[in-house]
Amino acid sequence: MKNALAIILLMLNGAVIAQNYPVGHTTITFNDPARTGGFGSGGGTGRQIQTEIYYPATSAGDDTPFAATTAPVIVFGHGFVMSWDAYMNLVDHFVPLGYILAFPRTEGSFTPDHLDFGKDLVIVGNRMEQENTNSSSIFYNKYNGKKGVVGHSMGGGATFLAAAESNASFDLAVGLAPAETNPSAVTAAANNTLPGII
Repeated sequence: MKNALAIILLMLNGAVIAQNYPVGHTTITFNDPARTGGFGSGGGTGRQIQTEIYYPATSAGDDTPFAATTAPVIVFGHGFVMSWDAYMNLVDHFVPLGYILAFPRTEGSFTPDHLDFGKDLVIVGNRMEQENTNSSSIFYNKYNGKKGVVGHSMGGGATFLAAAESNASFDLAVGLAPAETNPSAVTAAANNTLPGII
């Protein structure tokens, strides 16, 4: 599974040069003023979308400076009642190669709203793009213009809901054992025009 994911994610990075960047980490709470709920606080009015973000850094740790490179963004949707830290194997593999991984922490309950989770994936992707122009951000001038949405199980289904959103601007969609959602991820995937893999 990791090899298939690596092949499709190569599309995001263009040229792959062997690197071994230390893993930096930060937490940002984004918001969607058009909706309510979510998880986290401090992101402004509306729905709170606390996001754990891992990135190529100059040294390992929290809020360390970004490495002297630019990177693609992977927004990752977790599985049903799973948390972002269940996917540290992906962080440990992809961040040293030069990827930014962003994990929204919303919809982790036993009664998730799949459509809200899909919309959260879009908001995180769009806000990570905006961080590139924020001179006070760790991610200032660090985004290389490529962005993918990836998810596992429920998050895999939500990946295709996200790709179907009108304000989504992803370059690819990847579902790792995607689950059916409500509304239907199967219907959304059938209409998906992005490069991708399941």
